[in-house]
Amino acid sequence: MAFPDEMLTKEGVTNLLEMTISAYESERPLLSFAIAENGSGDFIGVTGFSPRENNEMEVFYAFLPKYWGKGFATEILASLTAYILIETDYGTVVAPITQNNHASIKVAEKNGFINCGLREDPNYKDLIFIFKKKKN
Repeated sequence: MAFPDEMLTKEGVTNLLEMTISAYESERPLLSFAIAENGSGDFIGVTGFSPRENNEMEVFYAFLPKYWGKGFATEILASLTAYILIETDYGTVVAPITQNNHASIKVAEKNGFINCGLREDPNYKDLIFIFKKKKN
């Protein structure tokens, strides 16, 4: 996940946590989960999803650097996508990815997401790629 510099301060992280907690009680909750490694139970990252407009659900994931390149992101994105498209009424899963995050771009492509091009997003300082996967 790529946040603007102001989000990476103690105040920014506190505001993000408070926003996440308050979203659980809203009509459009942002759901966030800790990811633990099977076997050891060690914390390795976070994942979740939140509703967008137009019957779309946005997904996110972030891992501690020592767990990069081990297939966890591919597994998480596949599981989130299947859950959203099978178990909910949402018709499209959206994965915003920064331009220089080549690993996440590969993860999205492996999971059948289509790159819909660069877009502005108020949550990111630079243009981001919007990857989408629709319900069959």
